[in-house]
Amino acid sequence: MSYDVDFEFEKEIDIEVEAEVELEWDIEFKKDVDVDIKVESDVDIKDNLTQVNVDAEAYGENTLVEIDMAVLTTDYLSHASVSVISAVD
Repeated sequence: MSYDVDFEFEKEIDIEVEAEVELEWDIEFKKDVDVDIKVESDVDIKDNLTQVNVDAEAYGENTLVEIDMAVLTTDYLSHASVSVISAVD
């Protein structure tokens, strides 16, 4: 017995994918910082000392404050010189 068969096969596949993705993170970050700073300063002035404290302010329009200073301290000399100009127009 003999059969003569013609066979054709067609298949159409249509796939639709819907996906809902929900992502959650729970991150906990902890950092301990321990800073210990110790500063020691020991100043022993045996000879000369020069100290200058100056303050200047100018308020309003057309005002001027100018400070020029010079300080010199050596083993044999302590010197401070301050020149102040203050003006208003």
